[in-house]
Amino acid sequence: MYSVEVTSRGETQFQAKSKDSEFIIDTGGQGMQPLDTLLASLGACIGVYLRYYGAKNSVKLNDFTVKVEADLGKDKPLHFKAITATVQVRNTDLDAKTRDSIVQFIKSCPVHNTLKMNPEIVITIP
Repeated sequence: MYSVEVTSRGETQFQAKSKDSEFIIDTGGQGMQPLDTLLASLGACIGVYLRYYGAKNSVKLNDFTVKVEADLGKDKPLHFKAITATVQVRNTDLDAKTRDSIVQFIKSCPVHNTLKMNPEIVITIP
């Protein structure tokens, strides 16, 4: 099971902690906001799967950037209307077939699948 604990650290800041790692989320504009961290999770997962693909297929994919962008809809409830992830791989020349194969492989990333599958979310206050 995955578990993250988020603790209030003042008016706009929250400390997110999982295992031995932690970071600050700040809704006051001094750091990453909750929606930024969601997009960062998707970008990091894509990066992990890009490296898996490279190692599995002997393709040099070590130098890359994943840019994840999203549009927040204006309709209620507030949600992202669309999310776009652009992978910029440097220092390698990928043909169209390899690029398509990489994209299909990346789509098996669990963050991508979770967003796509619309999981049930249960919120409780004991």
